[in-house]
Amino acid sequence: MKVKKNIWLVAGIALLVSVLACGPIDNLVDRAVDEASEAVVEQIEEQTGEELPDRDSLQATADAALEDLDELEDMIPGGFGATGESGFTVMEGGAVLLEDENSITYTVDGVTVADVVTFYRNEFTGQGLTEREITTVVQESVASLVFDGDTSGLATVVQATDIGGSVSVALTRQDT
Repeated sequence: MKVKKNIWLVAGIALLVSVLACGPIDNLVDRAVDEASEAVVEQIEEQTGEELPDRDSLQATADAALEDLDELEDMIPGGFGATGESGFTVMEGGAVLLEDENSITYTVDGVTVADVVTFYRNEFTGQGLTEREITTVVQESVASLVFDGDTSGLATVVQATDIGGSVSVALTRQDT
């Protein structure tokens, strides 16, 4: 009987010691990480000769930059999806392959051809262009649409092709 009591006593003491030890160990780890971080910052400041901003200052700068980006996006027709040379809007996540003043070709992951059709119908009718429905072809894996009314006097052609997991999109301004 006395052995059982001693086992429970030893187990209880071990449990108490492990619980008490966790707090100080966590504090030691936190302090070690903080000291290592401070050492790295000091070394960078020494090597560059410049003082690094503190974390709060960096957060304030990042927040201000995000506000500026929101304001800029409101000023750009089509948002940040609008590209440089062609001025066509690229769907979010699109990777531009080729672009010139009257065309752009890109791929976009995670969308269907139907998604592309819906996006550009909304985009171009929102810009005042009119879909030339007689030339429209929309199938599950390919689509071709033509819009009239671009200020250039050229037709805007949208072609989309499912390439297995991605959709290839070509936008051109053409004399049709």
